Amino acid sequence: MASHAPDSGRGTSPEELVDLLLGSGQTYLDQGQVEQADRCALHALDLARSGASEPATIRALVLLGRSRGAQDRNEEAVSSFEECLALQERTGDHAGAAATLCEIAGLRTREGEYRTAEDLLLESLRFSSADAPGPNRARALEELGSVRRLLGAFDVAMDNFREALRIREALRDRKGQARILNRLGNTYQRAGRLQEALDHQRRCLQLWEEIGDPRETGKVQNNLGTTYLEQGEYGASGECFERARALFDKLGDRPMLAHVLSNIGL
Repeated sequence: MASHAPDSGRGTSPEELVDLLLGSGQTYLDQGQVEQADRCALHALDLARSGASEPATIRALVLLGRSRGAQDRNEEAVSSFEECLALQERTGDHAGAAATLCEIAGLRTREGEYRTAEDLLLESLRFSSADAPGPNRARALEELGSVRRLLGAFDVAMDNFREALRIREALRDRKGQARILNRLGNTYQRAGRLQEALDHQRRCLQLWEEIGDPRETGKVQNNLGTTYLEQGEYGASGECFERARALFDKLGDRPMLAHVLSNIGL
């Protein structure tokens, strides 16, 4: 594949070069080419520190943190995000700080440090509290709900998810709504409230089918299958697992296909 990295042609300002490098780096990251993304982020960061603006430095640090996180270099990722957070706090960028705290919380959750992640997400919510509810606040609430579910605090987690859902509905973010409905359904299932789990999973399924995302549709079909199975509705469970199997088989998603087949064998 041809390189996406830009040439540093004459007459190009440091800010423009940073933009080009960060665009290339994000493309690499989206494609799973994390080492190339890392190189672009480091080059952009050097340029930003030597001649571009503080916002450019912040953007480079965010990409570097994400690329390091994608390589499981978690402490290096946290270090990048913490440097980014210090700049955002100094410049009064509360929206940016709220988003960065979510990034750090995600890394701490990955490491099993759920209480630390919870504190970081509550801090993110404090930063976003002065603004109208938007994507940053919805994200923090959604992640907070997931952390609290892991801590076994199901009722509080559901409250967080429901507040996040109201924001996503107001924003008309259908993918965000579907994602939260799935998490709500899974939380109800973990809490043993199976009918409520089914209600939310069905709403989630309808949204993903309308959006036209077969991978997410397959995941929700699998989740529905496990909820029906737990409820003793074996026919409905088998139908959901078979639909999920067919979708993942068509997509060539072998890990998810193996997961569904293992459920069919239960």
